Amino acid sequence: MYDRVKRFCRENSIDFGWDDQFTKFKENSRALWISLLLAIFLEYVILVASFNSFTRPIIVMGMVVLSLGGILLILLIMGSSININSFMSIIVLIGLLVNNGIMLFLEYTRRDVKSESDIIEASVIRLKPIMITTLSTILALIPGLFTSNRVQISLSLTIIFGLLYSTSITLLFLPVFYRIFYTKKNPA
Repeated sequence: MYDRVKRFCRENSIDFGWDDQFTKFKENSRALWISLLLAIFLEYVILVASFNSFTRPIIVMGMVVLSLGGILLILLIMGSSININSFMSIIVLIGLLVNNGIMLFLEYTRRDVKSESDIIEASVIRLKPIMITTLSTILALIPGLFTSNRVQISLSLTIIFGLLYSTSITLLFLPVFYRIFYTKKNPA
């Protein structure tokens, strides 16, 4: 079928082929995947240095995995595909998400939390800085929604909704995972 369409187009002087964006994406997709994996690896290295541990960063990186599912859902709802813009948005979101995880995790470590109430108290203390950081980032992206540039609108929308989703995931699940893996259960 493809060959017939191609032949018909050639015989009738009709251009036939992939559009520029798809062609560029196809050419650059390997580099984009490598960039994404490199960003995740570098974030892990930063976490290892911050926590002085190879295992503790796994919880924060777990938040990245949970958030990627939400980001892909957001792209689906927006009717967007995985393209260069969405890859850039995901890389930015990974950095922002890890920052939130670091703030929470370092507070738990600093306070040497040992119980659920300690985790809740430390989480409440870090809630305000995390929310202020998230909201200031979102406010900085809002002007990008009102431009005529489709790329800028796509980046802004993806980062805003991805940031809302990933911040929620971090605030809900990081304390739970920390409780499960790093505090001793009190015998009843």
